[in-house]
Amino acid sequence: MVKVHLKLKSSQNSIVVCKDNLSKKRRSWTIQEDEAIKDLVHQIGTQQWAIVADRLNSMFDLPGRTGKQCRERWHNHLNPCVNKQAWSLDEEFLLFQSHLSLGNKWAEISKLLPGRTDNSIKNHFYSSLKRQYRKLNGMDGTREELKQCDEFLTSCIVSSILKRIKQKQNKIHEVEAEDNLASASTTEYGNFTPIGEDFDLIDYANYENQFCQEEEMYEEAWDFKDEMLMMPFEIFEN
Repeated sequence: MVKVHLKLKSSQNSIVVCKDNLSKKRRSWTIQEDEAIKDLVHQIGTQQWAIVADRLNSMFDLPGRTGKQCRERWHNHLNPCVNKQAWSLDEEFLLFQSHLSLGNKWAEISKLLPGRTDNSIKNHFYSSLKRQYRKLNGMDGTREELKQCDEFLTSCIVSSILKRIKQKQNKIHEVEAEDNLASASTTEYGNFTPIGEDFDLIDYANYENQFCQEEEMYEEAWDFKDEMLMMPFEIFEN
């Protein structure tokens, strides 16, 4: 009975340890923890993660974080140098093209993609492979299936990226051609602006001067008329 009790107690302790490990692994990071890690990295640097974790755990009454967790949190999320923007076509082309020659050397590939961590590169690569496999087969592939045809899937992705890049370049050329045509039209007309098919072109630069001159002529004519009306009638009789 004693042996059974000891085994049962040992099993219960193992379950508790497993639950603690799972809670450490799955618990989401809080904003307060993130801010604390930033401050600790500013004080200690990025070479002593065990010390960072110890100090972090002493600040919060929560299940402890490990040095590895703190390091990954910093490098993958909190580091201001990390690029969190959507992947550009040029970045994707460089990733998949370099993978054809370097394979799964994510650290080496990350040197070609400033701001992208090796972990984010790996995640983006495999998520893209999964989408490509689903697109071709209509179903999700297992890890083994993806591994067996990763080179073929990568080649398909590279071809698709090149096609999208070409479409983007053609669109840019079309916009530039339209801008050049509009610029040429403006140069041809100069200051003249068409107001309709059946109307002449109006020179707005000289229109105001012409209007002012005509207005002065009308004013002089009316002044002369007023003077004539005010003159004695006898003058006209003589």
